[in-house]
Amino acid sequence: METVRIGIIGVSGHAKQHLLAIDYLTENGMGVLAAAVIKPDAEYAEYADGFRAKGVRIYREYQEMFASERGKLDLIAIPTGIAFHEEHSVAALNAGFHVLCEKPVAGSAAEALRMKAAAERTGNMLAIGYQYITSPMIKRVKEYTMNGKLGRILSARTLAFGPRDAVYYTRNGWAGKMTFLGKTIYDSPMQNAFAHYLMNMLYTASPSPGKSARVTAVTMENYRAKDIEYADTQWMELSTSENVPVHFISSHACEKGENFTEYRYERGRIEWTPSRTTVYEKSGVGENVIETIDNGPVPIQTRVFIDAIEAIRNARPPACTIESAMQQTIAIEKGFISSDGVHTISTEHTFVSEVLKRPEGMKTDEAARYNAVIKDIEITMKNAFDSDKGFFASGLPWAKRSKTIAV
Repeated sequence: METVRIGIIGVSGHAKQHLLAIDYLTENGMGVLAAAVIKPDAEYAEYADGFRAKGVRIYREYQEMFASERGKLDLIAIPTGIAFHEEHSVAALNAGFHVLCEKPVAGSAAEALRMKAAAERTGNMLAIGYQYITSPMIKRVKEYTMNGKLGRILSARTLAFGPRDAVYYTRNGWAGKMTFLGKTIYDSPMQNAFAHYLMNMLYTASPSPGKSARVTAVTMENYRAKDIEYADTQWMELSTSENVPVHFISSHACEKGENFTEYRYERGRIEWTPSRTTVYEKSGVGENVIETIDNGPVPIQTRVFIDAIEAIRNARPPACTIESAMQQTIAIEKGFISSDGVHTISTEHTFVSEVLKRPEGMKTDEAARYNAVIKDIEITMKNAFDSDKGFFASGLPWAKRSKTIAV
């Protein structure tokens, strides 16, 4: 196959990362941006003018692009919001294009199933943009699970907290929402900013090449300290078909950030962060470092595009298939039922941060809605993580008991 011709829907938000990745592909002779949906020109004149100068064809609606570009494009990049993933992906697949859809798959398992059915019916590739799965570090963790060098994988757990402020929650119409335009989206740490980490754990928990562990039961806690519709603080415990428990604790109602995953094996463990992975093997009463890995010079957003292109060229599945990725969607959906919705943390357990930002022109009291932080949340989460407990089991006064939901 010659250079892969790419069309993209949108140029704002996360689409900017897609465009940077496509620039890399162009520089390396792998892919080229041939068409884009931009509306209106007045808001995105810089992109529209620059694209036209390069010969990129501009459209106002994705339907117009799909109809006009049949046989002229190979891959459609979909960096749009969660509420549009199913609509855009199914339409692109039905129009005869391969698709790279941004994570998460969708807001509901029903939407994910319709995307899966469209890919199977058309025979076109559908890749989901969980880019860490294409990274050298997660590939290596997966290898340890498959080759048994550290024995059987026993569990996976992630601690992830990172502040989100008034700028973040007012950047679009769906941030922090449970629904948008009549569709369920569950926008929250585990469904958006930290969704990668949940997918990483499910993927590496399975010893089968290219497969993710299947979720069999979910226990989840959902809370909000900020004045938003859905959760900003979450805990989850998953049972899987591989008998590898998955633990995840996360929050945006904080002032600092830290991300860390630990994979436990019979004869060692692996520590993963977004920048470095360290492999430890048990030795007597201690442990030795046997390998360190980083992701190398190629950005992970670019790697997911490279993988999609190689999948098209070699007629193979992408690294993250719809079958794998929808396990994350199922976990989030069942988790909402498990927690009986989302619970508000009273103001006696929160404070308004003076560190978090607000948009220019927004009044301080308005920004306070979004800049609430849970008292002692960082140390609370670390203690819960160390003991493999949720917020309720840790004895937090604002926490609620959840029930376990079978899948």
